[in-house]
Amino acid sequence: MIQRVLVLVALLALGACASAPPRPSAPPRSERDWLADIRAEAQRLPSNIHVMPLEEPQVVDLRTQAQAAAAAGQYPAAASLWQRALALKGDDPTLWQGLAEAELGQRRYRESLAAAERAAANGPEVGELCLRTWLAIHASKTELADAPGAAEAMHRVAKCQAAAPPRF
Repeated sequence: MIQRVLVLVALLALGACASAPPRPSAPPRSERDWLADIRAEAQRLPSNIHVMPLEEPQVVDLRTQAQAAAAAGQYPAAASLWQRALALKGDDPTLWQGLAEAELGQRRYRESLAAAERAAANGPEVGELCLRTWLAIHASKTELADAPGAAEAMHRVAKCQAAAPPRF
């Protein structure tokens, strides 16, 4: 009887020592200010083309509010405003890029990547919007430890640059 109790206690003790399988760790969060980098790089790189779709008044108002919220560092509010604008005009790549940057400001890299990829799918292949989109994809993929994807995004940044047309 005592042996059974000792075996039972030993089994319970061994069971208590077992640990749960390790959870996959989240990607490391950096303190890099990706939005400042994207803005500076988009200003620095030569591109003389700005492609902007026609806009609806409600979308213009939401865009203005979202840009003001983002400029104030209120990225959750900005993301909400971009999403409201997207509910009105879901195929506008500028709105997707705004959402990508708001998510990037919150260090929500997967969400930023998804929004930037939507902007790239619907957006122009040259110009500032193209630059910002691929820079956001680069930032997100870098933070998500996707080095090949980040390198490909930088390759696409180079393709976004367009020289000014000759003027006579």
